[in-house]
Amino acid sequence: MIETTNKSRNGSKASKIRWMGAIAAIAFLFATGCGDSYEPVAASECSKLVRHARKLLGNRADSHSETLTKCKAATDQERGCAMVADSAADLMRCSM
Repeated sequence: MIETTNKSRNGSKASKIRWMGAIAAIAFLFATGCGDSYEPVAASECSKLVRHARKLLGNRADSHSETLTKCKAATDQERGCAMVADSAADLMRCSM
């Protein structure tokens, strides 16, 4: 009977350790920020952003004028996301 109690206590410690690890991971995510936050980019920078986007997308890019229109309609945050994109996949995540 004493061994059973000992095992249940050890199981309880392992459970507590797992919970503490999960709580620490969640706290880390909140501390570092769950969402992506980008430096805002003004609409006046759209010509620069269009060049960058067309370079990343290559032959899959929309026309220059269509991309420029989308850029001007986007939020500063979305433009900031697009400006720091390193690949076409990153750019597609910016929802512009």
